[in-house]
Amino acid sequence: MGIFLFFKPMNIKNNHHGEIANFEVYSFVIHELDTKGLTTVLQGSKAFMYKDRYVINDVDYKDSSRKYISNIKAKTGTYKDKVIDLVGDVVYTREDGLVFKSKSFKYDEKTGIARTNDDYIMYDKENEVIGKSLSVDNNLNKIYSKNIVAKYQIREK
Repeated sequence: MGIFLFFKPMNIKNNHHGEIANFEVYSFVIHELDTKGLTTVLQGSKAFMYKDRYVINDVDYKDSSRKYISNIKAKTGTYKDKVIDLVGDVVYTREDGLVFKSKSFKYDEKTGIARTNDDYIMYDKENEVIGKSLSVDNNLNKIYSKNIVAKYQIREK
């Protein structure tokens, strides 16, 4: 009887799907290397690992495996099968100066394509594009969008 008065049963955290994470880490950095060197860096303030995915808070993701090095930051992200789904104040920056901001982004490491179906803003220096839905193909160096409004500064020679 005394055991029940002094010892409380362990409280195991479940997420909103009723799953229990295999492990939980705080303030982490994951480096991915291949034969050419460092390809990706994934870091965050907190992560839960489930059997098929990672759920990450305060995502900071860098990909240097393409022509342009890219960096994506967001409040939360889910990493599964080389695809990272990001939600909340997403900022996608490429080393050539392009910056994309949206509420959500999906980035596929295998194809090098980043996309969102939300409204976004894209800019580099003095140029700006606002639109609905965006697809950035880092292999072909092409950008696709719908319903855009663009402000472009013509450069003098």
